[in-house]
Amino acid sequence: THRALYNTLRFSESIVYSTSYFTGEFAAIRKNLFPATVDSDKGILDMGIAFSAIRKGYKAQVDPRIKFYLLATNRLNDRTLQKIQRATLNQESMLQNRDLLFAPNLFGRVIFPSNFTIHIISPELFLISLILLPFALLEVPWQISIILLATVIAGFSIARARNALLSFIQSQVYLMIGLLKATIFGRPKFLKQVETTRRPFDLHSNVYS
Repeated sequence: THRALYNTLRFSESIVYSTSYFTGEFAAIRKNLFPATVDSDKGILDMGIAFSAIRKGYKAQVDPRIKFYLLATNRLNDRTLQKIQRATLNQESMLQNRDLLFAPNLFGRVIFPSNFTIHIISPELFLISLILLPFALLEVPWQISIILLATVIAGFSIARARNALLSFIQSQVYLMIGLLKATIFGRPKFLKQVETTRRPFDLHSNVYS
């Protein structure tokens, strides 16, 4: 669910103007747009290249006709590590380039503010909402609390709605942890590789070793 939404956003941003995300494992970059200097200890290189191109008046585009395959980890601990590290790096890059917010183009006025809201502001609002929710429920009539509870239970009984809600909650937790690492606690200088994404893979037989 998360990946499908992610890809839809990237394709849409490319059509409107430019995306700040592209898949670094499979990309083509003009030599003159590659950043002359990159702070390798902050942010993620993929987004750094995209932001550098956008600053020079060019665009980073994702072409939906191009397909490639990569392995997802088959361990929950590795998946959690990967998601948090990715969130931290993305948030560092966004905070580093926050001066592009409201730049006089569609990227600065629409795309980047939307991404900044999703990755930086949304997890903070999510945390505040969790803290305030019990107090809010105490203030509303019990009939409304029951209706809200029934709505949540009904939503979880529908597979698509349940997947979307769980994906949202999970992503907000990862983003909140990543934001704390990117701003307050600081992440380790050397990130840990997720070895379970580096297994040999036979594309034709779909056999993982």
